[in-house]
This record gives sequence, C-alpha cells and structure tokens, in this order.
Amino acid sequence: MKVKLKIEHTKTYLLACSYGPDSMFLFHLLLKKKANFVVCHVNYHKRPESNDEEKALREYCKKNSVLFEALDTSKMKCDGNFQAWARKVRYDFFKKCYEKYNASALLVAHQQDDLIETYCIQKRRGGFFSNVGLVELSKVNDMVVYRPLLSLRKSDIQKYNDEKGIPYAIDSSNLKDDYERNRLRHHYVSQLSEEEREKLVLEIKSKNSELKSLKEKAKQLISSQNKVCVSDLSDASTKLFAQVIFLILENENLSVPISTKQINEFKESLSSSKANIAIPLGNDITYYQEYGEICIKKSRDLYTYKMSEPSILDVEEFYIDLTSGGEDRNIKPEDFPIYIRCPKENDVYKIKDYMSPINRLFIDWKMPEHLRKYWPVIENKNGDIIYIPRYRKDFVDEHKTPFKIKLN
Repeated sequence: MKVKLKIEHTKTYLLACSYGPDSMFLFHLLLKKKANFVVCHVNYHKRPESNDEEKALREYCKKNSVLFEALDTSKMKCDGNFQAWARKVRYDFFKKCYEKYNASALLVAHQQDDLIETYCIQKRRGGFFSNVGLVELSKVNDMVVYRPLLSLRKSDIQKYNDEKGIPYAIDSSNLKDDYERNRLRHHYVSQLSEEEREKLVLEIKSKNSELKSLKEKAKQLISSQNKVCVSDLSDASTKLFAQVIFLILENENLSVPISTKQINEFKESLSSSKANIAIPLGNDITYYQEYGEICIKKSRDLYTYKMSEPSILDVEEFYIDLTSGGEDRNIKPEDFPIYIRCPKENDVYKIKDYMSPINRLFIDWKMPEHLRKYWPVIENKNGDIIYIPRYRKDFVDEHKTPFKIKLN
C-alpha cells in the first residue's frame, strides 16, 4: 500500500472526509506524514447513522489534534437532482473552508474503483469531457483538487484499514442499486479481473493523453481575457472546440454540465451573422458570442455606490479618483452626493443637444452584451445621469480623472 503524497509541511490542506474507508485511509496517511490538514465533513442526514458517524469522526479528530469542520444540511432545501445538489453544497462548503484556512489543496479519497466507474459512466453517456475518468490534479471552484489514491483498489484499502485498526463506517446507501454508480460497482467493477482492470486503466491514461494535446491547442486560442476569436475556431474540430469551452469555464471558475447537444449548438452559432448571441446554460451562467468573440460569464450582482464628496472609490467593478476634481468627467462639486450604479432599462443620457437611450448608446459603441447590465453610470443628486465612461475595444482613455473599469 505505497502512496506517494505530494504535500509540503509548510502548507495547509483540506481533507474531504465522509468517515468511509477511503477517506479514513487517507486521514491515516496524512497523520503518518505529519501533514498540516483540516478535516471537512458534510452531514446530509440521509441515513439514520449519519449523526453517529459525524460524532465518531469529530472525536477521532480531537484525539489526533486535527481541526474539524462540519456542514449540517438538515435545514437546506434540495432543488432537483439530489446528487447534483449535494455536489454543489459540498464544494461550496469546501470553498469556504479553503479560503478560511488559506489551503493549498483539497484532498479527495477517490480510488481506482471510482476511476473506473466514472470512465464507464462517461462511455455509456457519450459526449465530451474535460477529463476521462478522474485525474490526480484538477481545479474546482478555483481550488486545487488532489486525488492521491487513484492507483489503489477499494478492497485493498479496506483490508489495510482492518489490519491496522483504522476506524471507518460503510455507507449503507452504497449497498443498494438505487444509483447508476452503485449498479456499476456491484455488478461490473467488483467482478473485473486484474487484466481487465489494467486494460481499462491504460485506456483511460491513453485517452487523457489525447485530451492533454487538445487542451494545449485550446490554451493557445484563448486570450488573457479568457475570450476566443470566432475566426480562430472556424476550422476547429468539434473535439477541440469542446476543450476550448471546458477551459473557458475552468478559467472563470464556473461549474455547469455541458451536453453534446449544447457543444453542437455553440459550434453551429459560429457561422451566424448575428452580432450578439446569448445562450443560457443554467446557474446564471451564459454562453456569449459577441462581435466575433466568445466568452462565458456568470451573472453578477447589481450595484449602487454613493459618494458623498469627492474621494476615491475602489470596488470590484471599477476604480475612480475624484480627489483632484472630476470636471473632465462632467462631475462638478454641486453634483454631490453622486451615485455610481448599473444602468436601468429606461435610462437616457444627454449627448450634445439630444437625449439618447443608454441601450442605444451601448449598441453604437459595440459593447459586448454581457457588460451592458453592469457598465457604470454616474447619477447626480437630482437623479440626472451626468457621465458614462466610454466603451471601445481599443479605447485609450486620455482623461486626467482616473476612472478604471474592471469589468471584462
């Protein structure tokens, strides 16, 4: 049972721990390695014994001087598919812990059986994937996810635990055939011979090697702003196009399932003459094709900021410095307090001698659609819009008053 844990003693890690045999085995390895780690446990209350398992894990952490974080989901509402909901809840919780402890990686105890099961499910469903099966290192919600047990069989892990007296509990729901993964585990993976296992593992490695080559090509197509030119994809294969989409999502730290049908829909839109195309993907995430560029964005919160007097305002959406005045931005002392906010549907802005609807202005500026709801407008104390920063892809701002837009 040799496992090479790639960790550093000066860093902090999170361990996703269910109190099952796999995660408790990894717990044991981290203790032997004298690693600095925090145990993160989610109690879904789906089984009568879940509270006892949480209690036992909490006591084991205390006994070994390991920090313990738990999430109780009993008052959280499950919308739709439980597995999808549980994964989102789980990784949102991990993300909070990751930031709290400034962790370097989240350790997950997936092993070889999980690897093969995932690959079999992918083969049955077909389509495109960012990875085949499971990979040792990946990124989820901007967290490094590390799976060091992928070379080990589940049965060997459980046998080791029994020999060494490592505590664990068997999830009773895993003994049933209610889920596709359970059926695969009981009636296929557990029946594989050593030769069949090895063949599948090599097949997975080979396919991931092919994907790695496609990902390198995809990286070269994506700009520093996480966009890609439509013209660069005109001759791309569907497989390469899919990896471009997966990489954009990863760079934006977005998690949403993408079907083969959606990939084909995106690819077909490349030949459209429309200046703006927006395709909702769910979870407030949208695929955009705007003025010859593709990006994927998650909806932002609308905002309004009040400036009672000339000062500096540095927020997520922009930076503005009015300490030396703002007359070149049409902001006068008598305008205060001013409000810097998102555009509203009926907003108008005076240009020379006529009033222009802001939405018309944004179209004239060829502003990407994903920016239009969040582009800052400045309103004076009387409710009049007195300034909107200009948008142009190659715009050079020569104003003396600093007003830097951070939206992209």
